Amino acid sequence: MARYFFDSNDGTSAMRDDVGVDLQSIDEVKRVTRDFLFDLGHAEAPSEATRFFTVAVRDEDGGTITRATMALAGACP
Repeated sequence: MARYFFDSNDGTSAMRDDVGVDLQSIDEVKRVTRDFLFDLGHAEAPSEATRFFTVAVRDEDGGTITRATMALAGACP
């Protein structure tokens, strides 16, 4: 099992994960990344401006394993 760190950016602020989480596979890393992005976007109310949310995953050595970005766009009549 390896420890992975999920750093996030919601377009206005960046947060570095100093705690991390132990996961058994890259598939688990991808699932947690997807869920994390969903949670970031879910907390935001859609607006006319497009917001981008990014999660970068580091391993125990500090190397970036994967990065994922989600866009949230809305239209107000």
